[in-house]
Amino acid sequence: MNRLSRGCLIALTLSGYCMQAWSEERSISLMPPIKRYVDRTSQGDFVSTSDQDGSASSVENAVYDPALTGGVRPRGSKLPRAMGQSSAPVQTTVQEVVPRSELMPHQERYESAPTIPTLEIPIPSISLPDVENLWATGAMIPGDVEDPTWIFTEYLVWGMRAAKMPAIVTTSFNVDSLGRLDQPDTRVLFGEDVSLPWKQGFRFHIGSWFEPTETLGIDGSYMVLFNRSRFYESGGQADTLTARPFFNVLTGKADSGPIVTPPSATNPNIIPTGGGIIVDMPSRFQSVEVNAISNYRRGMDGRIDWFAGFRYFNLTEGLSIYEALYVDDPAAQLAGTTFAFQDSFDTRNYIYTAQVGARLVSRRGCFSYTITGRLGMGWSHQAARIDGGTMIWDRVTFPQIYQGGFLTQASSTGNYNQDKFIFTPEIGFKVSYELADHVNVSLGYSLIFLSSVLRPGDLIDTRLNPNFLAPAEGSLAPHLPQPVFKDSTFWTHGATFGFDFHY
Repeated sequence: MNRLSRGCLIALTLSGYCMQAWSEERSISLMPPIKRYVDRTSQGDFVSTSDQDGSASSVENAVYDPALTGGVRPRGSKLPRAMGQSSAPVQTTVQEVVPRSELMPHQERYESAPTIPTLEIPIPSISLPDVENLWATGAMIPGDVEDPTWIFTEYLVWGMRAAKMPAIVTTSFNVDSLGRLDQPDTRVLFGEDVSLPWKQGFRFHIGSWFEPTETLGIDGSYMVLFNRSRFYESGGQADTLTARPFFNVLTGKADSGPIVTPPSATNPNIIPTGGGIIVDMPSRFQSVEVNAISNYRRGMDGRIDWFAGFRYFNLTEGLSIYEALYVDDPAAQLAGTTFAFQDSFDTRNYIYTAQVGARLVSRRGCFSYTITGRLGMGWSHQAARIDGGTMIWDRVTFPQIYQGGFLTQASSTGNYNQDKFIFTPEIGFKVSYELADHVNVSLGYSLIFLSSVLRPGDLIDTRLNPNFLAPAEGSLAPHLPQPVFKDSTFWTHGATFGFDFHY
């Protein structure tokens, strides 16, 4: 054989031995793994274990390593063996199970106390509206004010409290009663509680924040109710009695001055007269305010603002009475004589107050609801002017003019002033609808109350001395009438229709 053939034979022989050795080394035992506790000693790799029968034997410290692949190696060939033993017997380790309760610390057992029945009383609950979202303010950061400036323009339709005054014009079913107030058939045509017409006006409101955090801002408004007079007219009916009642201080009884007096079938001393009377009552109301404003709380669905400042009111009213009387009875002493009387009572109230208030705004979608309240306190400067005159003429005499009219004589005419403490609360409610960005339309209601004002009816004194009537004659004592200052309360209220602009 040549060298190549001998090399190949040797290589095949060596590879056969290697494959046999590798297959024996990688064989798998079917014995399950057994964990043994081994105590290593300082004398070697042998441990002493006790068998079940109590005999001691030396065991090799061979670790059981199960094979990963199959093979022909006998089962248990890798188990520890006793010295001199060809095959290792299978030993089963029995571990004593200790109850868990013995391993735990001893715990004493206590019997539960007897249960005592209790009486449960149901308590009714009151559910309040959820306003948490209204104040979900979050952090106030610079620039969180979308529209720092606002302008409101409102159209007003408001009414005023009725004017109180004495009876100005009366009538009687019986001519002999002459419209005197002490007669049962006398009826008041004008006076006492006089209702005033509803007035129109406007209110202009503007304000702005100084800084994005809404710590401080300014707010102001101006409102006016335009002049609209209460007008009364009577005359021209010769068969209907009309008169002006008063209290005669010379007789101490109720009396009257005739305007239209029909002839009397039972009393020949009654002189027939004709004429007419006109009563005009103008009034005007204004208000100006300037406030410093600050935000108290605000959120996505609402806000509360506080404000404090100054407010000015002006209430101007008047009462003018024009009467014309003529005597057309040829048999009368003053036949053909005409008398014209004019009485004027004017009042002005200048009211200066310091005020505080709050405004609550709640938003629900496109709608918003605003409630505003104010309370002001200060003083009222009340000014009055009483004036009158009489003019008399006949067919041949040039008209003569005298000071003093019918209810205004020389004893009462002039200018008068007084000061009063006053408080001025106001409350308003408004519903707004958002038409577009920055534009709302609103419908609301407001009420303003003034605790002390001077009105024209508070000046009238119906106690008259007939000798003062022009042309004056006889004794002028007592000097009546005199101005009467009886201040009264006043309120005005009504509906508002407006547009709100925010930018």
